[in-house]
Order: sequence, then structure tokens, then C-alpha cells
Amino acid sequence: YVPAVDDSSSRADCMDDAVSMICIARAIVSLASYETTLVPLNMAPSAKLPSVCNNVHEAVFTHIASICGRSQLAPGVKVVVFESMAVWLQETAKLLARCLQSLQATDKAQTDAFTAEFNNTAFALGQRVLILQRERIMGYLWSYWDDPIDAVQVKVRTIFEAFLDIGSTMNQAIVLDPSIAECALNAYESQSTAMATTAASMHDSNAFIRDVLDLVLTMDWSRKVKYSLLAALCSRIDVLAFLQEHLEILPSCLETMAQVTMASRAAQLLTALLSCAADDIGRISEPRLNSPPLSAEERQVAALELEMKHVALWIPPLVDALCRDDDTSRRMLTQQLLPTLFECLPRIVSPILKALVAYEGPQKSSSDVAIGNSSSSSSSSSSSSMSRVAAAQQQRRSLDACRQHALIVVLKVARSQDIISIDRLVNMDGQIASTADKASSSSSSSSSSSSSSSSVVDMLNQAVFHPDLTVRADMLGLLCESRKLATPLSEIEYDLLFKLLRVSASAPSADFRQQQFGALTSLAARLVTMATHADRIVSTGRPPVPSQKVRHRERARREQAIARGKAEGKSEEQVLRELGILSQDEMVAQARLDLEQIKRAVHRWLDLAVRGCLYPGAGFAKVAMGLRWLDILTAFFTPGRPAQAPESAMVPFTVQGLSSPSFS
Repeated sequence: YVPAVDDSSSRADCMDDAVSMICIARAIVSLASYETTLVPLNMAPSAKLPSVCNNVHEAVFTHIASICGRSQLAPGVKVVVFESMAVWLQETAKLLARCLQSLQATDKAQTDAFTAEFNNTAFALGQRVLILQRERIMGYLWSYWDDPIDAVQVKVRTIFEAFLDIGSTMNQAIVLDPSIAECALNAYESQSTAMATTAASMHDSNAFIRDVLDLVLTMDWSRKVKYSLLAALCSRIDVLAFLQEHLEILPSCLETMAQVTMASRAAQLLTALLSCAADDIGRISEPRLNSPPLSAEERQVAALELEMKHVALWIPPLVDALCRDDDTSRRMLTQQLLPTLFECLPRIVSPILKALVAYEGPQKSSSDVAIGNSSSSSSSSSSSSMSRVAAAQQQRRSLDACRQHALIVVLKVARSQDIISIDRLVNMDGQIASTADKASSSSSSSSSSSSSSSSVVDMLNQAVFHPDLTVRADMLGLLCESRKLATPLSEIEYDLLFKLLRVSASAPSADFRQQQFGALTSLAARLVTMATHADRIVSTGRPPVPSQKVRHRERARREQAIARGKAEGKSEEQVLRELGILSQDEMVAQARLDLEQIKRAVHRWLDLAVRGCLYPGAGFAKVAMGLRWLDILTAFFTPGRPAQAPESAMVPFTVQGLSSPSFS
């Protein structure tokens, strides 16, 4: 298999038969022990083996690599070849981990000669892989990461992870015993200055990861492989320090989300960054074996500080991306990023809402401001001045429309995860208004533009009249849909809902009418469930008993909210009230109020369907809308008719106009 003579016929035949070579290589790597494969060999360099192979294990790698570089390989053989390369690197990583464990467990002076020689041989092998084979292995990543064969992609990812494991293990070993790097430095000083520099720079435990990270960052953002490689590296680096050092990462990825073909890759990287950030926060908030002895409150405060540092990094680029005049970008962010973002950093919701209200557009550079001032001073004609004012007003209206849509999608995702509710926004509006006032006072142009909304509720009222029907459909979904059917609607939600229904009653788009029908059907089912739930509380004086799984989930959620609230300086009673947990008397009173609100809402809806749509001279779109509303109302709220809600067979009140006529 490894003959010394290069021009032998058997060697040529073996090199031409890739299948037989791979079978032999896999057998040696998988079955032979490390003590056998690390036996020193005396092999001279040749055309097939350009470097010295000191042992069988290294010779196997050379032959596998010679086949990986071939362009004409059958798909099945290609998969087996890259799998063999992954197995070789994984076995090498296991070998180095075993030697590192031996190095950590025993003192160097007390190690026997055989173990010391074995460890030195293994670490020398690891150094040769990192220094001599780095370009070759990284070349596999550039060339085959997006291979048409899915199995090859999986194997290439395994190769990259195993290569990183080898580098990390070698760095830890060099920190424990610097003589390992010195041996490598002496061995490669005569071969290449770059190799010697690489060997000398590995005294730091994270040097190898940083070198690979810098190599990946030099790639262009249009390369799909860059996002996948950075996502794989996230679990091995300090994410916060990485984002603080490279502030362009988040804006570049969020800008890439506007491209449909690249959005999934950018979302993969952003999701990996968020997952690592959540893991770091969780390690601080939860006690660990090797963690410093801190109290529960101190851990929560430290976790809060770390989370707010991540929030401060995410807010500016995220708000810029959400307010960009591009619906595709907002859709991609809503579908692929915001759910994960709010799950990993739940405290980011309130700062995002405040930033959206106070947002005045992307920051302009000083050169752009100077150019704008010079152009305005040079032009003195009244027509050009009026055109600039009209253009500024149009730009302001476009920005307001984008802000409103961004606010809707943020609230929709946050409500789907029970992070925030619309009625709680009233308590937040005071802080948001002050933030918006400060932002408007600092901007001289805002005084001449149209008046901006000073609260989230004002922006939602303006979004009702949004010219884009898709935004109105999103607004309707925000008001009608809920994670729990029994979650009651607030007065603000009822007012926004009927204002939106009244404005959109004559919408000409059939697609919008269909979306509205689906949202209102969900709303009707929700109203029936809410009414049944409230009537049960009023009758029995207590809420329905949930399942054991729900009880455990709610208890964990309550304990987590109380711990976070105490870290923010809130009392337990205040946190429980924010979660909607009331005393028995308050709960019954609130149930009566909810039941009365549902009755008024259904009667108001019926009045709007009949009087507002079905009058003589009404247009076709309005009549069609009114008939659809009546179809929903009669299906869910007709007395004696089983409702379509999953919780109850009959609504617990009577709607005037939908009851059976009395002829007596």
C-alpha cells in the first residue's frame, strides 16, 4: 500500500483505482489502533507523496487527499471519499483529545517514556495537519460546501468541524506545554517562513480559531459559504466581543435578507449568533458547577446586563432594516429572524418599539449633509424649492408607511410569543413619547415635515388608513389572531378593529377580502371561546383547571418573569399583574367586564354589517363584504345553532337580530 518505489506498476495501479484505495484507507483508520498507525516510517518524498510521511496515519491522509482533489469522480465514490476524509480528521481529533487529557492528568516529569513519545508523535502530527494541510482542507470548504450532492455537503461540514476540533485541541496543548510549538517551529523554519510564523503564533489558546475566522471574513458577502462557515464558528467564539469588534456583520446580514436567494443563508448566521447569545445569558443566570458563587439576584442582574449589551448591538441595524422601503426585506425578517430574535432576547421588544416611534430615517454622513446644504444654498428658484419640499414630504410619507408596517409585524410576532399585549402599550407610551420628542427636537427637518406620531397607539391608528391593503391585512391579523383563544381583547383593540373594518368595507381587492374573511373567522371563534371562558368564571368563581403540562409551563413562565422583574427593580405583585394573574374577586369582575365587552362588540359588528354595508345603492365590494360578515355572525352567534369554536357548542348570550322571530 505504501511502497517506497514510486515507479512500480503496483503503485500506479493502486493510484488509478480510487475505490480500492479508499477501502484500504477506511479499514486502516477505522480498525487499526493508534499505537499501530503512529509507528514511524522511513519514506522519501515523491511525486505522489510530496511531503514526508512519518507514519501510516499520515500516509493514509495523503492518499485520501489525492483522491479528494480529483474532478472526475462518480457520485457514490465522491461521497465515500469525503466521508473517509471526515473519519480521518475525527479520529485525529480523538487522538489529540486523548493525548491532551493525558497531558492534563499527569505531570510532565512523571510521564513514562512511551507515553511521552506517543504524545509527542501525536502532537507533531496535529501540527503538520494544521500547518501543512490547512490550505488544502480550506480549499475543500470553498469548493464543495455547496456541492450538488447533499451527502457531500454534510461530509464537508463534518470535515470543517473536525478540523476546528484539531486546532482547538492543539492550542490547548501548546498553552500547557509550549515546547510543542517550539518543536514545530524548529521543524518548519527550514521549509517555509509562513509555516514557521504560523507555528510560532499558536501559543494563544484561541489563535487558530481567530486565524480561521479572519480567513472567512476576507471572503465577499455574496459567497453563500461565508454565512455557513461563520455560523459554524459562532459556537467556538465570544459572540459579544465578535460583534463589538466587527460592527459591519449585522448590517451586512440584514441587508442580505432582502435577497430571496440569500435570505436563508443570512438567517442561518443570524440565528446562530442569537442562539450563542442566549446560551451565554443562560450560563450566567443559571448556577453551574464552575461558576462563581453568586446569589440569584446577582446572577439575574449580570444576565440582564449581558442581554442589554446584545440588545444595544442589534437595535440600530434591525430598525434600519425594518424601516427600509422594501416589503420583501420585512417579510423575510418577519418569517426567518424575528421569532428567533424575540425568543432569545425577549427584552428587545420594548426598545424596538421605542426606536420605531422615534425613527427619523438612516443616519446621513457629514459629507451628504454638506452636499445637501451646498445644493440648497446654490439653488434659488422657487420651482426647485417647491420640488424639494414635495420630495421631502413624499419621502416622509413613505418612511411613515414603512414604520407603521414594521411596527405591525414586530407586534404581531411579539404577541404570538406572549411577550407583549396591545393594552400594555399604553403604559409604555409615556416613555416612547418622551423619546420621540427628544429625537424630533434634535432634528431640524422634522419641524417642517408632517407631524409624527408620539406613541405606538397613534402609529396603529395611522396604520388603519395605510394605502397598502397587505399592510391592513397584517393589521387585521394582529388584532384578530392570538396564541390563546381565551385571551381577551382590550378596548384599544376593539376600537382599532372596528375602525379598520369600517375603512376597509369597500376594498376592491378580492385577495384582501379573502384574507379578511379568514382573520374574522378566527376572531369569531376567539370571541365565542372568550365568552364561554368568562361565563364559566362568573358562574363558578374560579377559572377552568388546566392540564398538568400547562400548569408546569405556566409555573415556569411565572417564576422566570418574577426573577426578571426583580432584576429590573419590579415588585412581585407588579410582575403578576403584568402577567394577568389577579385575585379571585378581581378575576370575577374582569370576567363580567369581558363578557359585556364581547356582547357590545358582536352587536356593533352586526350593525356595521347590516347598516354599514347592506343599504340601497351600496357598491358590489361593500355588499359582498357585508354578506360575508353576516355569514360569520350567523355561523357563530345564532342561538340554538352549534358554534364552530372548539371550546363550546353554544355562545352564552343572545344577539339581537340573529335570534328566531316570535309571531305570538
